[in-house]
Amino acid sequence: MRYVYLSEKLNYPLPIDGGEILHTIRDARKFMLALGRQRSRLHEHWHQVYDLMMAEADVNTVTQQFQHALLQDGLLDLNEFKHWYGPRAIIT
Repeated sequence: MRYVYLSEKLNYPLPIDGGEILHTIRDARKFMLALGRQRSRLHEHWHQVYDLMMAEADVNTVTQQFQHALLQDGLLDLNEFKHWYGPRAIIT
């Protein structure tokens, strides 16, 4: 992946349970890699995110898919997310 692509900001920050906040594609990639290979092999949603990043897909798509993967694994801090974006925040 190109440095410029990794530096791109996600469409919106993604708060993770435990206090971490993902701001860039680099942050998201680092977080995903820290989950370990076992998890990414078992869950198709992480495969999709990885493939999107490797293809340097548009940031909107990566942000939405990453949010979806976090939700699937219960890793998105929903309280913080709703606090930032309002009670009517779209969570898929």
